[in-house]
Amino acid sequence: MQLNNDLYEFISSEVGINRKKLLPSTKLREDIGLDADDAFELLQKFSERYDVDMSNFNFSTYFSKEGTELLFALLFLLRIRKPVILKSLNIADLEIAIKKGFLI
Repeated sequence: MQLNNDLYEFISSEVGINRKKLLPSTKLREDIGLDADDAFELLQKFSERYDVDMSNFNFSTYFSKEGTELLFALLFLLRIRKPVILKSLNIADLEIAIKKGFLI
C-alpha cells in the first residue's frame, strides 16, 4: 500500500469518515470537525504511526482548547476580546510532514 493511501485510510478509520470524501485539501478542523482533544489524539497517533516529530508544532495555532469556543465567542460579542483566528491544517500538510519527518 502506498504511503498516500495509507494516510487516507488511517484518517478515515480514526475519524469515521468515508475514505472517498477525503482529499489533500480536506481541513481537519473545518471540514472534518476535529478540534481540541479529538484533534490532539489524532495528531498524536499520526505522529507515532508515521514517526513525525511534533515537538515544535504549536497546537493552539490550529485548534482551540476543549470548551473555549463558546467563551471566546461570548467575550468577542461583549467586545472584551478580539476573535481568535486559527490556521487551517489539511491532509496535504500531513503528507508533507511525513516526507519531512516533522510537523511545524
